[in-house]
Amino acid sequence: MPTIAIVGAGPGLGLSLAKIFGRHGFTVHKTLAADGIYAANVAINLMIADRAPEGVPHRAPDDIAQDYWKLHTDRDRAEHVISA
Repeated sequence: MPTIAIVGAGPGLGLSLAKIFGRHGFTVHKTLAADGIYAANVAINLMIADRAPEGVPHRAPDDIAQDYWKLHTDRDRAEHVISA
């Protein structure tokens, strides 16, 4: 089953994309699932880094990659939040 990754950064990017799709009556996950394509939204609410200044929540890129891999292989949800 194919997987699509739409990756971006910036405040409100995920919300903006969701609103655009929603205005047109689409839920990406359900719409693409009909064609055998898995889609999920991932919100990353921390710094992506092996190290960060004290008090700054962060996770290493390799750890975040494991979250993406689990989404790809499990295909059991439409949303996933990565936070501290």
